[in-house]
Amino acid sequence: MGQMSQERLPDHLVAKHEGIGERLKWARSRKGLTVRALADIAGVAFSAVTEIEKNKRRPRTDTTERLAVALEVTPCWLSYGDGTAPEGWPPPPDSRS
Repeated sequence: MGQMSQERLPDHLVAKHEGIGERLKWARSRKGLTVRALADIAGVAFSAVTEIEKNKRRPRTDTTERLAVALEVTPCWLSYGDGTAPEGWPPPPDSRS
């Protein structure tokens, strides 16, 4: 569970996917969850959430879906920033880390 995908993304999706860490961290903070709480709710490893937020890991599809359900966002938005964004997205530039 939460292992890195062995699939290679098409080049046109790679840049969009790289923002998953920022979107994940923002959505988690918006819900008032710690990394540990999100991992527990979504049923994924704590280390997976941490590594995804730091863009050190690309989540498998099932992991993305679990995280999206826990955060009440769409998997497409979480993965690629496509589709309907949650209210408040994007955050102001000075709040991004």
